Amino acid sequence: MQETSTFGEFEALKYAIDALLDFEQQYSQVEIMDLFNRHTIQSGDSASLQSLLVTASTEPLSYEAVQLTIAHLVRTAQPVPKLMEEWLGKYLAGKLPKPKRNRRSRRAFPGENFERDRTIHLIVNELEERGVPRSETVSSGFFFAYEIVAQANRNLGKKPNSANGIRAIWERRERDIRDKRNTFSQIDLLLLLNQA
Repeated sequence: MQETSTFGEFEALKYAIDALLDFEQQYSQVEIMDLFNRHTIQSGDSASLQSLLVTASTEPLSYEAVQLTIAHLVRTAQPVPKLMEEWLGKYLAGKLPKPKRNRRSRRAFPGENFERDRTIHLIVNELEERGVPRSETVSSGFFFAYEIVAQANRNLGKKPNSANGIRAIWERRERDIRDKRNTFSQIDLLLLLNQA
């Protein structure tokens, strides 16, 4: 078993900042949605596919993801489902303009921050493995993982930038991981398979 060194406060903060910057170079939200679309097509779930196409008519990221999915199917000579053929016909005829994002909505689609949340969860877990406790209730020192990640986000001008916000994300991801039927745990599996 590989020995992991413990982090001091400076090393923990540097690790969190570097990990958050690496996250920005990972999959985009559109690429994640594209993987989920492909999974939906492979499962043969026409109701979910119909729902994806309806969402694509109102949400710009879903619209781009459907474009990527169709391009992948055509490029790899896979059959394009009938519902997607109809969508593609309307798109090519110019009858499906890209939808505008509603400024009033907090998020464009469910799980928009999935990859960010996944990264935060992984950072907190890594800090904990390196000897930094998750919360102040178990910390005997002056720093703890939730606060370190929040400080890293503050330094990068990102949100959430409070320990409570980071804790909420970590706890939500823990629930998602335990729920095997959860869509986001399925996306975790798809991302791992796609990297292999």
